[in-house]
Parts: sequence; C-alpha cells; structure tokens
Amino acid sequence: MTREAIVWTFSGVRPLMQGEHEASKSATKITRDYQLELDLQANQAPLLSVFGGKLTTYRKLAETVINKLQPYLPPMAEAWTASAILPGGEGVSSPHAYAQELTKHYPFLDQQQARRLAFTYGRQCEIWLAGAASLTDLGLRYGDLFEREVKYLIDEEWAQSCEDIIWRRTKVGISLSETDTQSLERFVKTYRKG
Repeated sequence: MTREAIVWTFSGVRPLMQGEHEASKSATKITRDYQLELDLQANQAPLLSVFGGKLTTYRKLAETVINKLQPYLPPMAEAWTASAILPGGEGVSSPHAYAQELTKHYPFLDQQQARRLAFTYGRQCEIWLAGAASLTDLGLRYGDLFEREVKYLIDEEWAQSCEDIIWRRTKVGISLSETDTQSLERFVKTYRKG
C-alpha cells in the first residue's frame, strides 16, 4: 500500500466524559457514556446540551433527551422509539433477503446493485425505483449511482453536494471514477438550482 493508492480517509472523533474521579485514568478507561445538562431560564425554552455518547446508543440517548424535556414541553408524547423500525426496515428480515426480493421485483437489477440498494436504503429505495422497468428508466449513471437515486437523495435526504452523496450517504466515492465524480458534481449543481 502506498500513499498514492489511498482514495479517501476520515477520522472519527468521540468526546469522552472525564469526571473528577477519572482525572488520573487513561483515555481507554474513561466512560463512553453521555451527560445531559438542562439550562432553564424564566420565560425561555429549555436548553438541553448533550456531551459525549456514542453512535451505537443513539436511540437510548434520544429517549433520555425526550424524557428529560417532556415536563417542559407538555404536548410532547413519551419516548416510543426503543422498538421502532427505522425507515426502510419495514418487513425486511435481513438486507441479504431484501436484495433477493429486489431482483425479483426489479429483474433489471443485478445482484451487486440490489445488494447495494438493500444495505444503503432498505425499502426506501422503492420510492425512486417505483415504475421503473429497466435501468434506462433510472436515468443517467454516475458509476454505481442512478440519476433517480441522486434526485431522491437531494429531495428527500437533503444531500447538499456531490460530497454528501458519494462520501456521507452512499460511500460510493471509493469506487467512483474522477470522470463520474465530475459529471455528478455538475448534475447536482444544476439540479439543485432548478
């Protein structure tokens, strides 16, 4: 592996909560939990600050936040997301099984395409696949991405740029050619203006 072979890098930063009793501990021993601080001032909406946390416990954190704010925002319902299915996961036993289902409903998709869609979107991909009878119906191609898919990401998932689409949302930037990336950048700019 050479530096020239590297296509993309990223760094994840996780804040760690270090209390007074942990001041002498190494970073590997510090809690990865979160801390909530509620600031209440007369005649103002409550301000809740979240410190720490980790991606794998985001639902637990979200429910704790809702429960903490609920007394100050009476119309708010109690937390309900602990067992809720995420968008796209409805009726999906596994991404592998759903990829097989996609190839039956959309026989023009090959296994690799169906697998990417199943893992990336779950059933949400049916929104932009609806009515398609061929790959041509999905519009222009940008590497693995379809024009309809890109429009969906901009319209429904608030993608703001080519970078949003290929690195943050779909991760196809790793295999996307420079030519396809430039074409996609032009399309995104034009589509967002229109």
